[in-house]
Amino acid sequence: MSIFDKIKKQTEVFTYKAAGVAETARIRLDIVRLNGHIEEMKKQLGSVVYSHYIKGTDYEEDLIKICKKIEQIEKEKAELSAKLQAKDDGSKLCPKCNNPNPTDAKYCEKCGAEIIEKESEIEAKSEIETKDMKCPSCNKKVDKDSAFCSHCGSSLK
Repeated sequence: MSIFDKIKKQTEVFTYKAAGVAETARIRLDIVRLNGHIEEMKKQLGSVVYSHYIKGTDYEEDLIKICKKIEQIEKEKAELSAKLQAKDDGSKLCPKCNNPNPTDAKYCEKCGAEIIEKESEIEAKSEIETKDMKCPSCNKKVDKDSAFCSHCGSSLK
């Protein structure tokens, strides 16, 4: 593996990690935005109750509409929080139901949907996980950049 191949591979891993950091930041910002929406909706609830109180009219229908909107926003926030938690603990999110699953899961524990990793995730993980390899001759751990095994002298390339 030439120095340029090594640089290219490291750049790919760095790009993958940077994309993960950017995604985490975006999720956190979305959660903050949704919290702001929820607070605005709660203020609106108070305004509706007070205005109907002053008018002496029934306000139940208006309250239900606002509460349903809040409930919808809370659900969206919970999904984002689950994504964030999965990123933090390294679990895989189900593409169908957003349930966090173990990192080695191929199917969702909750709904049974297949969990497919993106090719870039697989490549970056394999690059990170194969820092140490095993020699095909003696099965001892060797550095992935080694040309020969330091234990038995076998060629690794």
